[in-house]
Amino acid sequence: MGRKKKVYASEVHDYLNANGSCTVGKLSEQFEVTKATMRKRIRELRGDGVFILHNGDGLQIVNDVNEDNANDVLKMGNWIIGEVVGFVKIGKTMKKPMIQVKRILKLSKDERKELKKALLQITRLIDVVDVDNELGEIRKIS
Repeated sequence: MGRKKKVYASEVHDYLNANGSCTVGKLSEQFEVTKATMRKRIRELRGDGVFILHNGDGLQIVNDVNEDNANDVLKMGNWIIGEVVGFVKIGKTMKKPMIQVKRILKLSKDERKELKKALLQITRLIDVVDVDNELGEIRKIS
């Protein structure tokens, strides 16, 4: 089996803009690349600030929210909120073991610095979710 073709994120962007919704599988067939490669290009586009909506038909670039896509945008937003809250709950359980890692492993100064940074980020997210839960602020938008 030969090597697959190269595809640039800008090509995927242009294709989705021109053709509307498309699945990762169909995009990978169109550009003759693997699904993994196509997912990387999608991540690159999202990293560049392109809002790519995952709806029932596949992936779609959303330049403006309108009556046609508002429900899909809301559904995706609720899904993201649920995932973030779930990750924070997992992070809460990881906080103590991460502190124990520092005691067990002989970490360099830079490694300790990175561990501290990660723990602070986890703690901040936990605090935000805890406060919002106490105030009843985190809820799905209907």
